[in-house]
Amino acid sequence: NTWANITIDNDTLFDTYTVGTDYQVDYELWAGNDLSSGVDVRTEQLRGWNAEYKLDNGDTVSNTSWKPHVRRYGIWLEDKWQVAKILRLQSAIRYDWHQYFHGSWNPSAGMVLDVTPDTQFKVSGGKAYRAPTFNDLFWPQGGNRALVPEKGWSGEWAVDQQFCKKKVNLHAGIVAWYMIDKIQWFPDTQTGNWTPQNMNSQRLVG
Repeated sequence: NTWANITIDNDTLFDTYTVGTDYQVDYELWAGNDLSSGVDVRTEQLRGWNAEYKLDNGDTVSNTSWKPHVRRYGIWLEDKWQVAKILRLQSAIRYDWHQYFHGSWNPSAGMVLDVTPDTQFKVSGGKAYRAPTFNDLFWPQGGNRALVPEKGWSGEWAVDQQFCKKKVNLHAGIVAWYMIDKIQWFPDTQTGNWTPQNMNSQRLVG
């Protein structure tokens, strides 16, 4: 039996695939200075099928398939320098490229100061960047191709204190983020399906 006025039903099947690799090389430029560089590559794909058929006899009305895919890669360079016995500096830069959003250079830097043998002061900051994930863009009945990457800046100030001959560690710090176009998932008011949207901005201090 079929419900009144409902004569067609559908079946949907989808699979997601991710293929990728990364490679890193470490160098010692001189005593106390270490340089790292690397690259990572990712390809993601969704394979989906949708078939509509008549409920009374099972005849196929339509067959639809789709295969969206995303290619992205990143390259980075990081330097760690023991400037003095109590001072270490770290700087890095990363380039992220996305098939739909092109590229972004993202620098960062940090410092660790050994105030005493058991006390460290740390400070770091950098540019934040995150492209929409594959599911953000292409999730069936929820993906949003109109999304743009998240962008912003982050910083951290922290103190590490060790006790009991370094067997106990106490960490206290402040983390601050300022993000533009933060991606959040919300329920659609008409369909009830969850879908991602870009927020104007978001500030976080904790």
